[in-house]
Amino acid sequence: MAKKVKRNEFEAILDMMVKAKTITDVEMAVEAAEGSEISLEQVDEIKGLAPKVIRKLTSKTTEVAPKGAPQVEEGLAEHLQDLMEGYPDVTLRKIAIATQTSYDRLLTASKKPIEGQVYDPNVRNYARLAFVLGVEKIDSIPWEELNTPAPTKAKVYTDIEVYKSGKPVYLRGPNPGPFTPALFTETHVVLIEEGNTKPLVWSHGTFISYGPVFEPRVK
Repeated sequence: MAKKVKRNEFEAILDMMVKAKTITDVEMAVEAAEGSEISLEQVDEIKGLAPKVIRKLTSKTTEVAPKGAPQVEEGLAEHLQDLMEGYPDVTLRKIAIATQTSYDRLLTASKKPIEGQVYDPNVRNYARLAFVLGVEKIDSIPWEELNTPAPTKAKVYTDIEVYKSGKPVYLRGPNPGPFTPALFTETHVVLIEEGNTKPLVWSHGTFISYGPVFEPRVK
């Protein structure tokens, strides 16, 4: 029976990898494999698929540019990077609303591998973002107005971007944590409980419903 359960778990994670629609989905599948009870050989099989799936995903870009690199106005990517680093509370979601651009399109562009560099999912691809937005939209963004102060710790937020990876949160219920959001995809979050290496994979809605806050609740 145990072997069958592990086999079913392996098949579920394998299916997650094969059906990945974004690079972060691939990372989530790898995290799930490493935190599961499947065999080391099966973990290696899942991890071995990751580069192939990523290559497949990145070849499906809708932003077709000559020779594979995004062709943007000289200095525009650096200008956008300076703005986003200078106004750290201006999130991609705020930019999407301000410029009437698809949030999913911006998120996908930001996660594209940077040409000539080892892929790092935590590094934004500003060239791709600049290519999608263009100089007119970038200049139209009210950067100072959107750069609102960081949220207070005790409040529950419905904007998933507030809960950045590596920032522990406390949940409602008998097991408040803390939990660290280790990885976000467009639809799910991977949580790691303190003292427990097995990850939890929840939808954004489920995660928010548990009332995540940045400091323990007063009993």
